[in-house]
Amino acid sequence: MAEANSIRSRFFGRTIFCAIDRLESLKGIPLKLLAVERFLRRCPEWVGKVVLIQIGISAHERGDDYKRTRNEVTETV
Repeated sequence: MAEANSIRSRFFGRTIFCAIDRLESLKGIPLKLLAVERFLRRCPEWVGKVVLIQIGISAHERGDDYKRTRNEVTETV
């Protein structure tokens, strides 16, 4: 609860989107990042008013898919 309150305080006045996904290509983290970017380009009045907090959970058992997706997310951000 303390962490949630800290996040709310840090981004006070902004709309916060939180997501927790496994770091796999099928879970769509890269697509989510591109969608947020596209939204902000189409609706520039929201720039600085929204925050995406994305947590990627390790999916080491997925091998190369995990590594590819991790690299794609890192390059996108």
